[in-house]
Amino acid sequence: MMSVRASTILRLLKIQAVFSVLYIVSLNSRFSHLHEEPADINSISVDSNHNKNSNSNYSAHKSSAKERIQVHKHAQIPNAPQVTNPLTKTWIAKSPWDAPPDGFFSENDTGSLQNCTSSDTPSSSSSQSSFIQINPETSSGSLTISCQTIHFKAPYYRIQNVGPLIIGVLSAASGSGPTRRSYIRQTWAHSFKGTTFFLVAGPWKDVEEEFWKHRDLIWIDEEEVYQGEQSVLTYKTISYFAIAHLFGKSVEDGGWMHAIKTDDDSYVNVGRMMEKLTSKEGEFRDYHYYGQCPQFQVLPSRDQTNKWPVTYKTYPEPKFPLYCQGAGFGLSRTLVRTAVEGEHVARFRYMPFEDVSIGILAERCGKEFHAEMIPGVKVFRADTPKERDCVNHSVPMSKCFEGDESWPPDANMRKQLIQHRVDGMDDMVRIHKSLDLQLLGD
Repeated sequence: MMSVRASTILRLLKIQAVFSVLYIVSLNSRFSHLHEEPADINSISVDSNHNKNSNSNYSAHKSSAKERIQVHKHAQIPNAPQVTNPLTKTWIAKSPWDAPPDGFFSENDTGSLQNCTSSDTPSSSSSQSSFIQINPETSSGSLTISCQTIHFKAPYYRIQNVGPLIIGVLSAASGSGPTRRSYIRQTWAHSFKGTTFFLVAGPWKDVEEEFWKHRDLIWIDEEEVYQGEQSVLTYKTISYFAIAHLFGKSVEDGGWMHAIKTDDDSYVNVGRMMEKLTSKEGEFRDYHYYGQCPQFQVLPSRDQTNKWPVTYKTYPEPKFPLYCQGAGFGLSRTLVRTAVEGEHVARFRYMPFEDVSIGILAERCGKEFHAEMIPGVKVFRADTPKERDCVNHSVPMSKCFEGDESWPPDANMRKQLIQHRVDGMDDMVRIHKSLDLQLLGD
């Protein structure tokens, strides 16, 4: 006869099994829409209703997707720095321009190790804990960046099969964005099809048709704000790196090794980039963070008439960490993995300048991820005082050099990696053909 103790244990096990089944069912029924309450991050939710244009290979990849995307709360990778803040002093400004007293910080202090406590930008949702949820079938998900919940859509299977290089291009959903994306698809992205994705925000309806047609957009549900301390650029850029890591296969399985970020007025010499970064003899193969990266710490501008001022409330520290300029830089898979899985992406204090925010993440992740200056990334076209002055005052190059027949100057890309400030379709095509590459449709 079964003892009373054994009988009690058996009943408890049965109850636990019933709750486990109910829990799994509840996960699979949630997150069928982008803005529903997120399910537990320890598993992937799967929508039973097949989204339009969803990939026919979903069933074949379903199990591998579950194996790849298991990102747990407080996940820590081996040897990753803890995300607790070791600083003993934190300046909390009473007003945006309330400066800390002299001597409060050391001369070279940065804000890299400061953690967020709440979202600093307008958002439909925020979170003080890290969570990541992925739904491959609907190409949608949510993740936490700097205490803010970011909802997104991205082409899961396209990103999953990218390797060894992936490129993300910041682009506006409307305005000049669609035109610029079109001529990039016809030029340098066409020559290495499947490696390039465009990072957009704004209303979903503005990009929905393009998203399903091209399957090369990574969209986040945030307003397209570019100026000031509520800029969406940080969220777009970091979402790209995080999503690329979460969706992509591991390096061991043929996934991407390096991720490049650039802008939609840039030309990328993808062939040379692959040669330098992914071949066995690649000069920059073992680099983690590289581009046009000055090897000195930049002081935050407190001049409110400047194009890029930053308040003491947002960033009270006296210096930024080393960082690469946003027009074109790259990160290794190792750095991205450390930033995402070590919860640095979720917990770092918000910084509206996307290039500085990457420098902050790199410094949080460890000294081995310091910024490296490499040749071949051209931020300016002619790099003259006139060009720099126009850039600093947000004057378009077409207006800055209006009537100047020498503009735009020839861009010899054979030994270059990235050329910023490409001046329209004709200029992009001229640069592309100088490399003896064909256009889409040729």
